[in-house]
Amino acid sequence: MSETEQSERKRRCYQCMFYKVFYTKGYVHFDKTDMGRCNRKQIVVDKHETCEGFIQRPTKRYQRDAALRALQDVLVILREVGQILSEEQEDKR
Repeated sequence: MSETEQSERKRRCYQCMFYKVFYTKGYVHFDKTDMGRCNRKQIVVDKHETCEGFIQRPTKRYQRDAALRALQDVLVILREVGQILSEEQEDKR
């Protein structure tokens, strides 16, 4: 397998952040189909297609870690605001 074939295999639509899979209704649950929508091109595509606009979908672990970091940053900011407000309240007394 050549290097270009390997790179194309890694750049399939189902791994792209713009790809949204279609589902069919089963008896008990929904089943994924081999087709989906490319939100970048605004067309229906097969999950094994490739294109130049491919951007790797972030992993679930990365998304969770990024959310935790953002929440920690917000918590620090809220603590600083609370400290400022409590200092202002003490100055008024």
